Amino acid sequence: MAFAVCALVLAACAEESSPLRVVPLEPAASNVVAGSGQVGTVGQRVPDSLAVRVTDRFGNPVPQAEVVFAVADGGGAVQPATARTGLDGIARTAWTLGTTAGPHTVRAELPGIEPVLFTGTANPGPPVTFAPAAGDGQASTAGSTLAAPLVVRATDAYDNPVSGVEVQWSVVSGGGSVIPASSVTGATGEASTSLTLGPTPGPNRVLARAAGLPDVVFEATALDPQNLSIAAAYLVQSTQALDGHVPLVAGKDALLRVFVVATQPNELRPDVRIDLYQGGTRIASHTLPAPAGGVPTAVDEGSLVRSWNLAIPGDMVAPGLAFLATVDPDGVIGETDESDNTFPASGTPLALDVRTLPPFDIRFVPVRIVGATTVTGNVTAANAASYLVDALKVFPLPDANVDVHAPFTSSVNTTNTAEAWSTIINEVRVLRTTEGSRSYYYGVLARAGGSPYCGLGYVRFPVAIGLDQCGSWTAAHEWGHNFGRLHVPCGNPGNPDPNYPYPNGSIGVRGFDPETGQLKRPSTHVDLMSYCSPEWISDYTFRGALAYREAEADGWAAFAAAPEPTLVVWGRMDGRSLTLEPAFEVETRPSLPAGPGPYTLQGLDAAGAVVFELSFAGEALGHGAPDERHFAFAVPVSLARPQQLERLRLVGPGAPAAEIARPPVAARAQAQAAPVLEALAASEVRMRWDASGFPLAVVRDPRTGEVLAFGRGGTALLRSDATELELIVSDGIRSTRQRVSVQR
Repeated sequence: MAFAVCALVLAACAEESSPLRVVPLEPAASNVVAGSGQVGTVGQRVPDSLAVRVTDRFGNPVPQAEVVFAVADGGGAVQPATARTGLDGIARTAWTLGTTAGPHTVRAELPGIEPVLFTGTANPGPPVTFAPAAGDGQASTAGSTLAAPLVVRATDAYDNPVSGVEVQWSVVSGGGSVIPASSVTGATGEASTSLTLGPTPGPNRVLARAAGLPDVVFEATALDPQNLSIAAAYLVQSTQALDGHVPLVAGKDALLRVFVVATQPNELRPDVRIDLYQGGTRIASHTLPAPAGGVPTAVDEGSLVRSWNLAIPGDMVAPGLAFLATVDPDGVIGETDESDNTFPASGTPLALDVRTLPPFDIRFVPVRIVGATTVTGNVTAANAASYLVDALKVFPLPDANVDVHAPFTSSVNTTNTAEAWSTIINEVRVLRTTEGSRSYYYGVLARAGGSPYCGLGYVRFPVAIGLDQCGSWTAAHEWGHNFGRLHVPCGNPGNPDPNYPYPNGSIGVRGFDPETGQLKRPSTHVDLMSYCSPEWISDYTFRGALAYREAEADGWAAFAAAPEPTLVVWGRMDGRSLTLEPAFEVETRPSLPAGPGPYTLQGLDAAGAVVFELSFAGEALGHGAPDERHFAFAVPVSLARPQQLERLRLVGPGAPAAEIARPPVAARAQAQAAPVLEALAASEVRMRWDASGFPLAVVRDPRTGEVLAFGRGGTALLRSDATELELIVSDGIRSTRQRVSVQR
């Protein structure tokens, strides 16, 4: 009833008064009325103004509402930036587009109300700029098609690309041709054509023309007819000459380098195909892309990007390996002669000189020096490989078999004299002879006092020593001496090789480090047998070491002989004096002189009669006095007959004879041969014996047969954790062998 009364009252009021006026509420919403989605030209005003309507929450238009217009994207401007709505609730502004072609946006908003967006598109203006974009200044063989197209670009006054511009292309000089002769700019404003150069070497010009725009001229150079060939190719492991004369080592990684050359400067990028063969059967084929733009006109070994390169794994490097290289195998590059694109030129795969060598057996010996302080060379199973790093890179060594000897206590108490080094290396040599090993022995020393050397090695004999702090290149240098190599003349070394072929110790040819992938240049690197740096290896040194290792392998049959009782005799000669060391008996493999020489060692009986006689030259050292020689032989007891011996006598040029004799009978009767072993601390043992009748005591570990010390002077400190040691006590000629318990 109340609703009805109100309705009647309102009706009566409507009949008795003027029309009812509705007053809108606060603005609650806005929406686009007109102007969105227009398309115009950059920098110009769009035809229609932007209109937004503001309404209250019942949808009634709200007059006098203040609307703020602002450019959101694309640049440009609006005018006015603020407008009030009229009685119809609509506010308007004019929109000038920005100068960048593409989508544009304007935002209209009132406080507290979700803004509305107007979108538009700005098209480029008319083209005003016409310029080369790519392809100008190329060069190629006369009659060939340029590698890159000729490209022009049309832009408007604001550098926006202009599409739809028709471009006419024409050759104006050089006699070539273009395809197509007409093209139209695309969305990037670019149009292109391809130029085939004229048949005559010289400049070629192409005109690009578009209506109302300045002409564009492209220039190219037609070169004399091009030809590709392979000037050289080789496999390198550490060093190689351009003619490939350095042999390869089986089982070792290599890098194949192919040197393609062209008759003219160019920007060609031809492929090279490599076919690998084993025993005449193709086992692999690889296609190598060009490493850099343009084929060189001459061989350039100095840069890996100037050759086509292929890594060859060691398991493929074996006798019977051959390869054939072909440039541009698919014939995509026009050449004057397609018949010279293979290497070798005959088309027959090149058989490689691959040598099979034994692994490098190396025994590291930590040398213990007991002096003012006791020091031992730092080499263990954990770090032994670090001494081999450089040797395995440069020498003909497919790999290495490594072990570490028990610490060996030398009889010297310092490393600060050349004489001490001479004694130590002689002892390590006798160590190897006594143990009957065919391994290379490398004694590792810690500096005790000063030192005249970093390393010392025999020439053509597998024993060397070196300071632990001098590292891998020192070890490699000394093994070079072991491989028969003399010094290389750089840095003023002693006894340089007069036949070394390159000046100033240069490596002479290119080297390659397979670990780092770096080339070694003759202009900067010197041979490791010199005293200069940075070191690498020359082909001369590599081939010499290879020849030594091959001959060495042939002589290994001697090590198949079973150990037998022998008399070990050893000593040194320096051209002014001769030194004989006390002999001792031990069961080992016999070792006799390889040939006669200027020195003679005689074993004499009590009447002075010769029991045995050896003629020999001895081994030279890589450093020190040029006339110094060492020797150590294990003479079979059947030849030496030690029970008949009373004296040893060494004679040779330039020095008085040296003799060593058994003590007189009375002295021998008084001397006590039985030594005493006393444990001082964990793994440290003191040995004491009567040196008046027994000048030498050889200590061995019976568990391993390794020699632990050559004791002199009646007392020695050595390292061992054994509870029992084998001692060979020598009176200078004859010896006794016994096992002695360590007193703890």
